[in-house]
Amino acid sequence: MKWLSLRAVNKTPFSLASSRAIGNIQESLDFIPGTAIRGAIATMWLKEKAPDDDFKEIFAQGKVSFGNLYPKGAKPIPLSALSCKYYSGFKGDEDNKHGVEDILIPLVKEGQIPDELDRCRYLKDGKPCQAPLKKFRGYYLKDISSNSLESIRVKKRLIYHTAISPISETALDGALYSQEVIEAGQTFRGDIWVYDDALPTSVANFIKNLKIFYVGSDKSTGFGRFEMLSDPVECDVTDKGKLRGRISGFNERLGLNDGKTYFSVTLQSDAIITDGFMRYKTLIEPEDLGIPEAELIQGVADNRLLQGWNAMTRLPKEDMIAIEKGSVFVFTVNSLNDSILERLHTAESRGIGKRRGEGFGRLTVCDSFHLKEGSR
Repeated sequence: MKWLSLRAVNKTPFSLASSRAIGNIQESLDFIPGTAIRGAIATMWLKEKAPDDDFKEIFAQGKVSFGNLYPKGAKPIPLSALSCKYYSGFKGDEDNKHGVEDILIPLVKEGQIPDELDRCRYLKDGKPCQAPLKKFRGYYLKDISSNSLESIRVKKRLIYHTAISPISETALDGALYSQEVIEAGQTFRGDIWVYDDALPTSVANFIKNLKIFYVGSDKSTGFGRFEMLSDPVECDVTDKGKLRGRISGFNERLGLNDGKTYFSVTLQSDAIITDGFMRYKTLIEPEDLGIPEAELIQGVADNRLLQGWNAMTRLPKEDMIAIEKGSVFVFTVNSLNDSILERLHTAESRGIGKRRGEGFGRLTVCDSFHLKEGSR
């Protein structure tokens, strides 16, 4: 399997509606879903040439997965992260931020959130802050020079519209609404996973010539114009040795010494998972990873309703319930043998659940975010 790394900047504002709900404010996603990237590239392909064998293999046969593009290539903050109610943020953000606590390790060790993590432990003038901790959401990057984490925020603004009467073609009284847009000039990064060794060149060559593409709503009025800033970079997937090392580090950090092996699964994108009766799941179970002998012991998760439109049929897509990106689950096995390691590697390199070709179901086993002690 190969990765093709993408980098794009929005030359104009864009808006990707987070739902089909009708209201006074139309909210936008703060990332570019793999679904939108896949659709944009397929649209540009069909404008240049008729669908050929490469088109079918790339877009219709599950041999390519188009991942989400996140701001600056950041990662979603795990849902196990908490921060001070009044001075929330990583210590690397600004001098007055009180840091971020990850409750996953204490939650696994004690079965509940310890009392000391109910309040902010940041020391100011030698005294703890003691403000309540609250959920901390968004994206983060690691600053290699200082070995610290920093928050990545997306710049947004509201554009105000009024509906037009189809009869008088004038402003419709009482029909004012606001549209949330992502400001122009921001960089988004992500990956395309290619599972067929014969395809990376075909995909890379097309994207190499794809300088401009459009995503989101109101494209006819100039919104959603993106420029591909660099050629795709082909690289190999992470090897099993690094995966084993992360699992070992997680267990050392946990320090339970009960003869079992623990590992965490952190979602890097929303995951759509169903049971045998096609009902949507709200958590990841061992069989979803292909490891039925594992046991789920803890988790911090949320769900969201996925809605969208099919551009070809001009009809709404089926509503789905997804486990939200950033959700994290901890499993245990009696021992980490080569078979379990192989199945974990497969889940990490191919994803889990439905619509993986659109970037859903991507995950990291024993993410490094959970390995650092104390506030960060």
